[in-house]
Amino acid sequence: MAADRTRKRKRNQEDAIAKIKKSRAAKKVQKKKKGSDDDSEFEGVMDMYKKVKPLPGQLDHCEICNKRFTVTPYSKAGPDGGLLCTPCGKEMVKDAKAEKKASNPVVRKGRRKIESNRLDGMAVGGPKSLQQLCIEKLAQHSEDIEELGEMPEAIMNRISEIFSKKRHMNSTTMKLFLQADMDRVAIHEAAYLETEDYDQIFAVCPYVKSLSLRNCCQFKDSNIDYMNEKAKALQHIQLLGANLVSNDKWVELFIARGQDLKTLKVEWLDAAFDDQAVEALTTFCPNLDRLKIERCKKIGSDSIDAIAHLKHLRHLTLRFYDPIAREKLIHLITSVGANLQTLCLEHFLDNTSDPTNDVLDAIHNHCHYLRKFRFTENNECTDAGYVNLFSNWDNPPLRYIDVNSTRDLDNTNPDGPDDEPVGVADKGFKALMQHSGSSLEFLDISSCRHISHATFTDVFDGNNRYPHLHEINVSFCPVVDEQVIAGIFRSCPELKKVVTFGCFGVNDVRVPKGIVLIGAPRAQDQIEQFGDTVMDFQRVCEGEKRGGGRVVPVMG
Repeated sequence: MAADRTRKRKRNQEDAIAKIKKSRAAKKVQKKKKGSDDDSEFEGVMDMYKKVKPLPGQLDHCEICNKRFTVTPYSKAGPDGGLLCTPCGKEMVKDAKAEKKASNPVVRKGRRKIESNRLDGMAVGGPKSLQQLCIEKLAQHSEDIEELGEMPEAIMNRISEIFSKKRHMNSTTMKLFLQADMDRVAIHEAAYLETEDYDQIFAVCPYVKSLSLRNCCQFKDSNIDYMNEKAKALQHIQLLGANLVSNDKWVELFIARGQDLKTLKVEWLDAAFDDQAVEALTTFCPNLDRLKIERCKKIGSDSIDAIAHLKHLRHLTLRFYDPIAREKLIHLITSVGANLQTLCLEHFLDNTSDPTNDVLDAIHNHCHYLRKFRFTENNECTDAGYVNLFSNWDNPPLRYIDVNSTRDLDNTNPDGPDDEPVGVADKGFKALMQHSGSSLEFLDISSCRHISHATFTDVFDGNNRYPHLHEINVSFCPVVDEQVIAGIFRSCPELKKVVTFGCFGVNDVRVPKGIVLIGAPRAQDQIEQFGDTVMDFQRVCEGEKRGGGRVVPVMG
């Protein structure tokens, strides 16, 4: 039985070998039929006598330059099958990459970066200025600069902003912006600075009066101690994201600054800076002129009572996380509103009682010197409250107004109640423009969706003029279309910027020269559209400035 199995296995092997030989022979016959010319037969014969390529470690001659070299596993093959030396191999790879790049179609890249620069004000229509080109060249070679020398403060601040945007502000480049005689230090992106770098600021600039640090995530208690020791003239402090400073150190800072501190701006504090710190601020720094507290999670309604003791405040900006009782906010406005020039209250909601207009009534009765007003992201007040605020208000016309996102938040009824609209609506917007339109420079009414199309066309009809309005934001107002935008162009002769995100009725608009329209609704369009055509109404406005007789505004 074992012998039979062996013979059977041998027969199977022989049959398999015979099949393989037969298939190879058939392939050779097919090749001969396909290539019957003499040249192909000659090449087939010569392939048998080709020289075997040398192995790594052996010597060979370069196919291109004919120099003798040692073969390595990385030696490149030449065009005729030979090997190349290292210089010729690198040159061949370089030429191959160049040919491949030339053969591929040119694809425009970096659109997102270009649009980001435009939105940040780093790019304008037309060629760049010589100053802009020099600043960009400095940013490209930030690590190679030894000093910036004597530059105006505005230029120095602009370079600092670009360094911060490009994430070039580090321990090395920060020294470029520190000089012994400086009284103002502003670092707009301090995320890459270490704890020791902050001490260096006060060691190099001991006479600094104004300090602004954004995203100073490594600013610690030891820096507060060193600042209190060295910076004796410090009066204005702005710290964003200083979450490693303990609550006790904030109190020590306010005790050390005492009567000298005039400005304090803190934002994005999660671990410390609670009601106790705010109470220490109001107790030891009674001469505070400007206060800004935004997005600090530890503070609550007790801080409102403490801030009410600052009788010398002229600029106040607050944004809390927790709901605040309306009575406390009214008490604050009643206590400090008489001297305020700036009042910014963002996202103030009261969940304990029904919405009323008491806050706007308190502003109307106690604030008489405001120039900047921001009251945003709430559904507390109705349109009648804004009408009462701006009607017969004993306050000069405002220069800056931001009332964005003041609307009804009921998703089941996006148009809001018909009898009493919530937020800025038709009558409130008309009262606002009648009161402050003559001096208004900035206006933000984005997401005020209860303003009708008829009201927009009535306010911006081309005959009403708002001579100082430079920037307006009407984003996410669904009724805004080409007619409204054209009326804004004609009614605002000094207009520079219009923002229309979410306004899908704005499609084909001819942007006048010198104006930027931001927020094109179509994806294939640029985010910014720079006007390059001088319109008829612009010539009319220019003639009126020159005093060229009586001119009728062009409406067509």
